[in-house]
Amino acid sequence: MSMRFICITWFSLFSLMITACSCIGSTSVKKEIRRADAVFVGEVISKDTLTEHYHLEGVGTSVERTLYRYRIKVTATYKGQKVDTLSVTTGVGHGDCGFGFEIGKNYVIYAEFRTALFNGSMKLPPFLYTNICWRTRVSDSDEIRQIEVFRKPKK
Repeated sequence: MSMRFICITWFSLFSLMITACSCIGSTSVKKEIRRADAVFVGEVISKDTLTEHYHLEGVGTSVERTLYRYRIKVTATYKGQKVDTLSVTTGVGHGDCGFGFEIGKNYVIYAEFRTALFNGSMKLPPFLYTNICWRTRVSDSDEIRQIEVFRKPKK
């Protein structure tokens, strides 16, 4: 086999696994509420790391990808089931669109349900996911006022 063939094959296999974040424009609160499965405000209380390993057939190597799962103490629910705490998963950042939550801070979170990590090789029960391309942000009274034009907090 030629070195060129090996390089092209290697690049092709890894390019299928590479994800890059590309957010285009911003979405209105109304559209984001419609898109999201859950909209809520809460404080981040803990962080776990999720890791998945992929074995690349024919190459003899494996790749590891990581996500973070944050536990949130919910203070207001605008869409979705009202609960005291819940978990939200996101990427780690650095090109995967992960949102950089900080423990102890409050956030307005727009999230959707997913059933797989990464490329879908590992099926899971539904979990909430968010990223930097959505309107998730540090808690902001202007954002909350805009949400409350369309949704009142669940009691």
